[in-house]
Amino acid sequence: MAVPPADRAPAAVAPLSHQQPLVRLVPGAAAVGHPEIRAQPLKPRVLLTTTAYPPSTGGVQAHVAELAARLTTFEADVLTLWLRNRTDWLLGTTLRLTGDLAQPSPGVTTLGWSSSARARMLPWVLSYYAYPAVAARRIAAQMVPYLEQVVQPEHALIHNHRIGREFLAQTSLMVARKRAMPFVLTAHHHPKWRGYRYGGWLEVYRAADAVLALTEFESAELQRLGVSGDRIHVIGGAADPPLPADAARFRARLRGSTGQVVLFLGQQFEYKGVADLFQAVAAIRSRGVKAELAFVGPATPFSTRFFSRRQAPWVHVLGTVDEQTKWDAIEASSVVCLPSRHEAFGRVYLEAWSKAKPVIGARIPTVGEVITDGQTGLLVDPGSVEQLAGALERLLSSPMLAASLGARGLGEVEGRFSWRQVIGRIEAAYSSVLEAASTKVPRSR
Repeated sequence: MAVPPADRAPAAVAPLSHQQPLVRLVPGAAAVGHPEIRAQPLKPRVLLTTTAYPPSTGGVQAHVAELAARLTTFEADVLTLWLRNRTDWLLGTTLRLTGDLAQPSPGVTTLGWSSSARARMLPWVLSYYAYPAVAARRIAAQMVPYLEQVVQPEHALIHNHRIGREFLAQTSLMVARKRAMPFVLTAHHHPKWRGYRYGGWLEVYRAADAVLALTEFESAELQRLGVSGDRIHVIGGAADPPLPADAARFRARLRGSTGQVVLFLGQQFEYKGVADLFQAVAAIRSRGVKAELAFVGPATPFSTRFFSRRQAPWVHVLGTVDEQTKWDAIEASSVVCLPSRHEAFGRVYLEAWSKAKPVIGARIPTVGEVITDGQTGLLVDPGSVEQLAGALERLLSSPMLAASLGARGLGEVEGRFSWRQVIGRIEAAYSSVLEAASTKVPRSR
């Protein structure tokens, strides 16, 4: 198939230079029949855009939902493409995404593409892996009219959260520039995302008026990729508020097991250490440690293949569960273990801490900013089954150590990882870009 010429793709967009402040006109105190009109600032609204949103499960989805609910000096609307877990990142956001604009719940809008729009996307979807940056801009251009139907005059800025391919982020950026609005991006960046295939994302990173990073390591990585340091705001992370939970109710789902429960909580991707954890628990069981292993979170093609060949009575693969069952699982666990090779942050650790549970993570830079090894949890080298088995055995054989780590973790959730802290930093970033836009402050590139 002939690839569409690259020189016909839309030019990459540049950072915004200005934005007019929003005001509400209200009657003032004046003579009857001649009301004075005075300007009163609106409580600014932001449009949050994201590929997936609850009931789709995942750290980014939960983060966006909490952000929308917890903003204090701003209000939020949400636009999303998916409300369920999917892994067809390319086709699922383009050729397979049908349906009309809909509002499944107040403040949340979903999009789908017409058959003609999908036909126009087709050549660029087919050429995406050969020409990712060019193809991404052309695909995004087909999405612009749909997003423009959602943007309202009262929206002060657009804030995109990275999940999957870059098309919705590119679209959000294009519409923001067309409407002379600031564009904010939360990158949720993994260090492995670099090189030719990620050229489209780099355009978005570098053009954003503000990029919100979850950790100092992510901030440094973004600067190495060419993002101006004065546009980066480190916001940290926070967990969902815990629900009252029933450990016995969860154990009933494990065939009434009374053994210690090692809990994996998250999407069951290979890079999250699913196989490593399976092997580590098998190793400690061979040494006489009676442990059960529960996997809670959406299945993936990898996990489906993996567990079809590895079944044991001590392994429980529950897949996607509701919020109550998630908290029951945490309550029933002796340790929560997510030995990911890549994580943008690691909300799961905070959720475990909110129930005072000890955690084990991999010794990678981002997780190292969340877990203090030996103080709030244990860290192991990524991919080391031997170290992971040793850490599990250490915690399962020492209830006092496990309780101490969990208690210190609870203190972290109530302190530096609280939503009050995170929302304050995000709203400060919003105010910063709106102030810079309204005063026409030149922004360095």
